Amino acid sequence: MRPLYPALLAALLSSAALADRMVPEAKERALRAPEPGKPAAPPIERDRPGITQIAPPEITTVAAPGGRVAAFGTGFLVLEGNVFVAYDREGKERRSVFTAPDAVSRWTLSPDQARVAFAAAEKVQIANLSTSEVTILGPEAAGPIRFDAAGRRLAWITITGRAVTIAADGTGRRDVLADAGMALGPDALLSFDGKRLFATARLGGAESPNAIVAATLESDARTFAKLYEPAAGVITGGLDLTPGGASIIFVQHTPGAKPESALRLLSADGADMRTLARAPAIDGFYASQDGTRVNFAARGAAGRFLLFECSLAPDPASGEIVTRRLAEIDGADCLAPAAGPDWTMVYLLVKRGEAPATVARVTHK
Repeated sequence: MRPLYPALLAALLSSAALADRMVPEAKERALRAPEPGKPAAPPIERDRPGITQIAPPEITTVAAPGGRVAAFGTGFLVLEGNVFVAYDREGKERRSVFTAPDAVSRWTLSPDQARVAFAAAEKVQIANLSTSEVTILGPEAAGPIRFDAAGRRLAWITITGRAVTIAADGTGRRDVLADAGMALGPDALLSFDGKRLFATARLGGAESPNAIVAATLESDARTFAKLYEPAAGVITGGLDLTPGGASIIFVQHTPGAKPESALRLLSADGADMRTLARAPAIDGFYASQDGTRVNFAARGAAGRFLLFECSLAPDPASGEIVTRRLAEIDGADCLAPAAGPDWTMVYLLVKRGEAPATVARVTHK
């Protein structure tokens, strides 16, 4: 792997100038206390234990007009028109898995890869990929549709701003309302045990999401309460849970002449905050299956998006969050990373100019 020199890494992820512009968070834990009057040191790049090489990105000819890719068996799944198509690892052999009855606006695959939930014809629907049986679950989604960790329930925010959670078989629907002065959306996420529901929200009449809220589903009231509200910036890029559900991963974006996005880790009770990485922009992230890191796409100094990984905990020796580059493709952006069949592989989309994005993969060796 080509080394990432300190000056370049600072420009990509955590330069002193960017650090100076960030508004301090009262609840954010310092990973290493800087000297008085000096910004915190930028992350460093270091090989993870047990990984000696990263293979160059392998770019397929498979287009992903649906804007996302998901691991499926030993290969991957994409949406072509309203047809879900499975490809082998190399993107050469293809087979149609399911044809949606209407145009699909968003979709997600269940953890066991047996069902696909999607939004079409102003409804959220779910299809059994073995039988092609379709069940209508509820009203149109304003944002992502997500399964819980076990794949038993789903959650989303409707276009009318109501949070919905429902069993995958279409039973046990629960609607959760926004509290006074709160507008929900577009992201919703069930806790690991399925007993709580997290969502992004707009507080105080904000035009964009500026808070993360939570509701206890076993409560009779079932209303949202504020879990986290940053001093500045907006919540972008969706929500994700770390394996085990102890923390929520999200992106906080601060606009301006020199915009900055911070990849952050918030404990599920809202008591602890950690910044994992910073960049001018972040496009997509997910927690790895082995629970040690986050893979994410971030805009680099040259203006293109690169693929990175960062650890979820500080390095014991340095006390810093370890960040390293996984992929850089000349003349193209690396976008929308997704988990591969196991922790050693990352799927991503490669975008060159106005051409359709194509699927690629990066493998740890």
